[in-house]
Amino acid sequence: MSSSAAATNPAQEAVTQRPRTESGSPMEAEYFLHEAEGLGQGQHEAARLHRESQERFQHGEADESLLPKDQSYRSGPIRFVVLLFQSLVLMGLTYNYDMCSATRNVLVDTLGITDTGYGVISGLYAYPNVILPLFGGFLIDIIGVQRSMILFVLVNFSGTLIYAVGLQFRSFAVVIIGRAIFGMGGESLNVANSTIMTHWFRGKELAFALGSSLTLSRLGSVLVLNTQPLFIRNWGIVSGAYAGVFMAGISLLTAVLTCVIDRQANAHDKAMHVEGAEEDTKSGDRGVQISDVKSFGSMFWCLAFSCVVTYMSIFPFYQVVAPAYLQSEAHFGFDLKTTNAINSIPTMIGAILSPFMSIYIDRRGQRPKLMVWACALLLVTHTSLMLFPRCPECTSVSFFFVIMGLSICLYGAVIWACIPFTVPPRSVGAAFGLIFALQNCGQAIAPSILEFLHQESGDFIWPFGCLAVWAAMGLGISLYLKRIDRSTQTGLFLPCPEKLAEQLACSPMYYYDSPSTVAAPMSTIPAAAVIMPEGYMRRVQGYLSSPRSNMQFRRAYYSRLGLGHS
Repeated sequence: MSSSAAATNPAQEAVTQRPRTESGSPMEAEYFLHEAEGLGQGQHEAARLHRESQERFQHGEADESLLPKDQSYRSGPIRFVVLLFQSLVLMGLTYNYDMCSATRNVLVDTLGITDTGYGVISGLYAYPNVILPLFGGFLIDIIGVQRSMILFVLVNFSGTLIYAVGLQFRSFAVVIIGRAIFGMGGESLNVANSTIMTHWFRGKELAFALGSSLTLSRLGSVLVLNTQPLFIRNWGIVSGAYAGVFMAGISLLTAVLTCVIDRQANAHDKAMHVEGAEEDTKSGDRGVQISDVKSFGSMFWCLAFSCVVTYMSIFPFYQVVAPAYLQSEAHFGFDLKTTNAINSIPTMIGAILSPFMSIYIDRRGQRPKLMVWACALLLVTHTSLMLFPRCPECTSVSFFFVIMGLSICLYGAVIWACIPFTVPPRSVGAAFGLIFALQNCGQAIAPSILEFLHQESGDFIWPFGCLAVWAAMGLGISLYLKRIDRSTQTGLFLPCPEKLAEQLACSPMYYYDSPSTVAAPMSTIPAAAVIMPEGYMRRVQGYLSSPRSNMQFRRAYYSRLGLGHS
């Protein structure tokens, strides 16, 4: 296009009406997104929209024409009711998961078993879940999250009931069967929860939803530790087991209510012709297949490996290393009460801060950067505890447990919200299932490794060294993720799409400096957008280069940015 044509173009004319600062000078630091040739007839309409948006901006009004009107049922306040129900579902799961550890001594005496027998009961949950969540994830993608979640909750309820009956008749075999059945639905239910939270909060407050459901579910652990001694002292261990059945019943009820609401959301979105509406049917035309895992990109596998090694340096630390380390006469010599109090600090910090950190991530993004910080803090904690000198009953060691709590809070708020960014929407269930399966594999082998290192060395140098190595591996993967995310279109560093769209809608209309360049005021571009890779620039330019209706805006914005909506 010639320079003379450019001079008389309406888009060029619109540039002369740039918004002014209070001093009257033109707004500075224009941000050039990408060169685009042949902007076509959309220039005339774009110039008109630009002038209107400037008038709104000068009066402090948001440009509602740019704000996507999400007509989805899932965008209303009802999604927070779903969040509450799903948290109650997981609370019932964690209550019964920690039932054995809360009643260990009484359980052994009631059944007349040895510590080895108790190990069989507690291990029946972990080992099947090395592989079952993977199949649970595929089942979710094939038959739908509603049917799958009801199935998994029914399995958990049945296992809990059989476990209670086994205790009532003091039958070790029945208790074993009940615990095995309970474990068959446990981690698969976690996969279903993550999947349905993704359906309801993708593009909105996904990190907040996953973090909050995890936080509230931890109240189940607190509840079982405080109520089971009361039941046992007053009515016996059988009454405590039936209390677990009651909690499983609450999980079943809230799961059914969630599915009813989700079915209503499907019907509403289908009637409103909402793009990207989730149907509780087979995903796609052929359903998800195991071969689909081959299509998962390097970003997903990096996240999976990071999840495995990082959580190997967290949970086994609580289970194996920390209690013995804090009670060791060669180090601190704390009693059991003080040991439990110090060892619970990270969990309490994570439970309190996770929702707030999740809100920050939803609004600001920067997920890879926060993963780096989380793993770095974890590495500092393990290294410091390894080198901590002997200090009998020295409570200053709790400072490092505070740091670990911050690390867990950061990592947990980030990692689960990243998964839906890296796989196709119809494979989210399979992706979560695979992650949970790999994580449980790491959790199954890590305690044995740490126990072996402690027994062989007679000290805690080697166990802490192993934990530090795992944390360092997580840090290395996070640094790699941070680097490659800038060269891909995954968008892990971006805020959630709804928040970014709102920020764009409240800024002046993007305008053209010339027919071949799209520009916008630097001050109105979110910080995350300034560092968008070239691939994102092309996609953002694609929707900016011609005006669209509200629905077209939403479709183009989510699909072209590749952030999970179609």
